[in-house]
Amino acid sequence: MIHPTTKADFILTDPSATQSADSASHREPARIPGGKRATRLSFFIAGFGLASWAPLVPYAQERTQASPAMLGTVLLCLGLGAIIGMPTAGAMSDKIGARVVIIAGSAGLVVALP
Repeated sequence: MIHPTTKADFILTDPSATQSADSASHREPARIPGGKRATRLSFFIAGFGLASWAPLVPYAQERTQASPAMLGTVLLCLGLGAIIGMPTAGAMSDKIGARVVIIAGSAGLVVALP
């Protein structure tokens, strides 16, 4: 469970640990410094990737000679991919850590951008 303590720090606590002072299983909360910075950076990277690609849509339509209906279908697939990808990224983040997921996603954007 994560509890905000300040604007920049969060405390991660073990929900299975008891809160009584006499309990031997009580663990000290671990601090997560820089969580605010990491969140801002991940949103910046995702926004930059989309902002870099969006102006190229007319060029992609012209180059592929796609009709407006076909282009709309392809753009709809971006939304469907987000519906599938976001929960998947969340599950991966829980299992392997947010840092790995953010780095892998950033690397994927670098490779995928023209």
